[in-house]
Amino acid sequence: MVFTRIVTAIATIWLATTIAFVFLRVLPGDPVSAQAGEAGVTSSQVQRQRELLGLDQPVWVQYANYWLGITNGDWGTSLYTGLPVTIMLAQQALPTIQLATTSIIIATIFGFSMGYVAALANTAFLRRTATLLIDLSLAIPIYWTGTLVVFLVAYMVDDLRSQLWIPAMVLGFHVSSSLARIVYTQLQDAVQQPYVVVAHARGLQPTVIRQRYILRPILVTILPAVVLQFGYLLSGTVITETIFQRTGIGTVLLRATLQQDYPVVQGVVFAMAIIYVILTTIANVLATLLDPRLRLNQQHA
Repeated sequence: MVFTRIVTAIATIWLATTIAFVFLRVLPGDPVSAQAGEAGVTSSQVQRQRELLGLDQPVWVQYANYWLGITNGDWGTSLYTGLPVTIMLAQQALPTIQLATTSIIIATIFGFSMGYVAALANTAFLRRTATLLIDLSLAIPIYWTGTLVVFLVAYMVDDLRSQLWIPAMVLGFHVSSSLARIVYTQLQDAVQQPYVVVAHARGLQPTVIRQRYILRPILVTILPAVVLQFGYLLSGTVITETIFQRTGIGTVLLRATLQQDYPVVQGVVFAMAIIYVILTTIANVLATLLDPRLRLNQQHA
């Protein structure tokens, strides 16, 4: 089991990085040509620069050199800034981590609340209202919500770029829908379980039944889902950071993609693949610790 997970993790990181490497080379043009068009340099200068950067070599040679550098701890150097990719990511990691962490807290609170109300609220009005909010979160694009929020709060906030809670609310609202759906589905299924029916028949208090027999079991599903959503937030903040003009890894990735800055794009993809694998492993471990049935299945596997 452990060996299989290690092989799967390595394969995931390799495949994600390889796809990014190939797609960047398939796109027409290259960063040197783009820079040449802006600076008005001669074709001989362009060719010389491509040779210095190794872009004149066959793709398979570039690919081998890239992985050789990775194994030596060299993620490459930005073709535009001249800074090592690791330094660029380290400089921009904190704003993205802050945004992702705040957003996942908001998403967890809001998603659990909406799912709970939609499934177990005492009145039909509350259930329908919660369901409507979940559907809106799923249906409305995040760029539309973000743009609307910018228009609404721009005149009330002096420097919108320095604010954390506003983009975090927008991002958290959209992420919360998937968590709310999980909570709603799990609660709907839990209330129909035989042990819940027996608990009602025994005359236990409704609050005791909900806490002990309904809410506690769904943590097995919710906690791993929250961990995976956090990984999504770390790698999916491009739109939010762009709309609110925040610095971060998402902004670095967008700029590098437009400039065809190969090393930076590849470095971001490589880092996000590693984070995804780590968080997936954490989610699996949490699920195993919380659900005895999974432990038994692994022991018999």
